[in-house]
Amino acid sequence: MSAKYPFSMWVYNPLSDFPPEELESWAECGMTAPLAPKTYYGKDDPKTLIPYLDKAEELGMQLIVNYEDFAYQNIDRIGDDAYEAKFREVYEVLKGHPALYGFYAGDEPNRRRDFDQTRRCIAIQN
Repeated sequence: MSAKYPFSMWVYNPLSDFPPEELESWAECGMTAPLAPKTYYGKDDPKTLIPYLDKAEELGMQLIVNYEDFAYQNIDRIGDDAYEAKFREVYEVLKGHPALYGFYAGDEPNRRRDFDQTRRCIAIQN
């Protein structure tokens, strides 16, 4: 097979649990677009993700950035404007990196409210 396609896994561990070299084992498993280890706005500087993105690029992978604050469950708590401001701050640091696949907006929105929150998050991220 010559073409790669998105093959992912959810990694809910914090960034501190995995050094960038851990991505080598993920690549060995065939991952092409896994969720990056969880980061926290105000605690983890977005620049700390750059070595992970660099390693992913080296391995032919891309990462879905998982900032806990960007999950749909938080948008009502902080409001759309604050969500957008936080997202833009992180995006400005990471945008343009070839290994940036996207941003995590939450998991399994199975209620109408969850779906509406997810839709708002994705609209802001777009």
